[in-house]
Amino acid sequence: MTPRHRTPRPPRRPWPTGLLTAVLVGAGLTVALAQPPVPIAVAKGHPEGASRRTQSGVASIAITGLGYGHGRGMGQWGAFGYASEYGWSYQQVLAHYYGGTTLGVLSLPEPDITVHLTELDGHNTISVAPAGGALVASWGGGDTWTAPAFEVTRAGGVEVVYESQGCAGPWRQVGASTGAVTIASGAPGPDGEVPTAVGSSQLAACIPGVGERAYQGYLVAQPDGETQNLVGLEDYVDGVVPAESPASWAGEGGEAALEAQAVAARSYAVAYVATSGQICDTTACQVYLGVPDQYGPTADSAVSATQAEVLYCDAASSCGPAGSVALTEYSASTGGYSAGGAFPPVPDLGDSVPANPVHGWTALVPVSQVEAAFPGIGALLSVQVLQRNGLGPMGGRAELVAVNGSEGSETVPGTQFAAAIGLRSNWFAVGAVPGGTTLPGNTTTTTAPPGPTTSTSTVTSTSLPSGASGSELRGVGAAGGPGRAGGEPDEGYWVVDKQGVVSTFGDAGFFGTAAGTKLQGRVVAMAATPDGGGYWLAGSNGGVLAFGDARWYGSASDLRLRAPLVAMAATRDGRGYWLVTSDGGVFAYGDAGYYGSLASFHIGASVSGFAPAPGDNGYWLVTRDGGVFAFGDTGFYGSAAPSQLSQPISGILPSNDGRGYFLVARDGGVFAYGDAIFKGSLPEIRVRAHVVGAATTSNGSGYYVLSRAGDVYGFGDAVLPGVTDPDLSSVAVAIVCYRSQI
Repeated sequence: MTPRHRTPRPPRRPWPTGLLTAVLVGAGLTVALAQPPVPIAVAKGHPEGASRRTQSGVASIAITGLGYGHGRGMGQWGAFGYASEYGWSYQQVLAHYYGGTTLGVLSLPEPDITVHLTELDGHNTISVAPAGGALVASWGGGDTWTAPAFEVTRAGGVEVVYESQGCAGPWRQVGASTGAVTIASGAPGPDGEVPTAVGSSQLAACIPGVGERAYQGYLVAQPDGETQNLVGLEDYVDGVVPAESPASWAGEGGEAALEAQAVAARSYAVAYVATSGQICDTTACQVYLGVPDQYGPTADSAVSATQAEVLYCDAASSCGPAGSVALTEYSASTGGYSAGGAFPPVPDLGDSVPANPVHGWTALVPVSQVEAAFPGIGALLSVQVLQRNGLGPMGGRAELVAVNGSEGSETVPGTQFAAAIGLRSNWFAVGAVPGGTTLPGNTTTTTAPPGPTTSTSTVTSTSLPSGASGSELRGVGAAGGPGRAGGEPDEGYWVVDKQGVVSTFGDAGFFGTAAGTKLQGRVVAMAATPDGGGYWLAGSNGGVLAFGDARWYGSASDLRLRAPLVAMAATRDGRGYWLVTSDGGVFAYGDAGYYGSLASFHIGASVSGFAPAPGDNGYWLVTRDGGVFAFGDTGFYGSAAPSQLSQPISGILPSNDGRGYFLVARDGGVFAYGDAIFKGSLPEIRVRAHVVGAATTSNGSGYYVLSRAGDVYGFGDAVLPGVTDPDLSSVAVAIVCYRSQI
């Protein structure tokens, strides 16, 4: 539950302006057009890499995942996303995550909370008063003593009390007890009574290796070796909230998230102590670090605004007995869907807020680490996710995992596997084991008869046994795929749907999803970095999100576009990109060059595709009726006249050297021009589909075709991974090849 450092949202910068001359080829025009704004680049962090040999030479498995923590109840990052991006109140946040509960107020007096200070386990209890103050220690039989500092040691069932002037001593014995010793701030009253108001004063615990840490209330040295802090409920919650969620959220539109955190922390503490008697101060319970003022910003306003408010379980809910205070679990990040349990699972759209650094993640886990965690298996051969909860991308959280080795197999819950190898959550997909085996798919190969303009074309497709997921088979290829030794692919691809859900195949890694962001429901395009370590998603309003090592260079969302965005492409070095609208407008960002657009011309049909030249020295636009327009240092090699088309054109793909291109029609028909070599089409193999995207392979000797249903077809050397069924929440919109731009 401990929050992680936030990655700030890239700021938007001023835009330079300028003029470039563009040559419009195909329409027979040469015109000078104004260059659209080219925003200045803004840096973004780099992810961990994909499956590979590490620098030390140790074989590692690439694992991609979502979220941080168990995912039950509220997601802290999701609460911040809902508050800052959607404008939700804390009441809305709580109602969303904690179904089956009702917000209410505790009756007075509020309970005190006993906190087990785990850092003092195995150490003497040492406490010191604030500067110039005094402490009073009391123990069985009514004995008390006043001093600036106390140390309580334990030996032979006896607690010995010492006094001093500070944490370092020297110490002088002043008493002994066989029971608990209580230390409070202040002096005894005239009749020797000790202070009794738990929240009335502060004192500090002297923690080895840390120093002094201030707490409200009392410290209690127990004979069993524990040190406890007895503190008022509101003071306790005041110490939990900024330790669990950044207090800085208040200034970033996230005050409601801190208020929701306060209610959740208060409810959790009351419910936990009611059954266990005390609560710990770590992520095993809730993080509590004493008086928050000693660390910097506090969340006092969020705690005060929700004073005494808790969540009560409704009748017939799975939360607990009706009217009881709910044990409101929460975690740093749900990954986009809460896990369920005591509260119904719900989509967590707020979790994909751009600032969340753990919405999507990758990890390289040495094979030796897995073998050490499961010593009975011998040499690791494969890791298979056998069962998932069915909620969200990748089939949801891993519920059952098989770890297979040369000497045996072990099947464990997904949470146990994640904990054993140090993963952030149990929502993950496992890549191929280097040198090991992988779960095979059921592979079929169909060879179509040659057409009039092509040699034999090969279409490969695969299916997977029920219950598995494609991202678990990263690196598994169709058997006998052309152009690959042993059928192993050297690339992969991503598929994205209208909701922004990204599915990964082959070597393509998962770095995040746009589902739940402001692009939700309007994602239209995708582009990848040249090293395959990240990608961009673009919405129809011109908005752009960057994931992995993809840097954010700007967007057109504030330009009030005259027409919706339809295409996006990245530069060869990944340091810029183009955005294209259906009226032919071209917007260049980063190091992407602007060579002209169709926005000022009447083109008769809307633009449906865009392709940069391999050298980034120009680009082509294609319209739905097959018109091709070349800009910059690119050639015009032909177009598909409307009379030739039975279906509109969906996109354009350049040949490997840029001396030709393919046009792809909505029915999967492919037209080759220049030196582009036709490898096959869907009509040729009698497949009927509504095609929405296509991508060439890394060496240009093949291409993939994507239908809106998510079906992927490979032609030429396009080898499909062991599964081709994306996890779509809506219709597919784009396919991008891993390493296709290198």
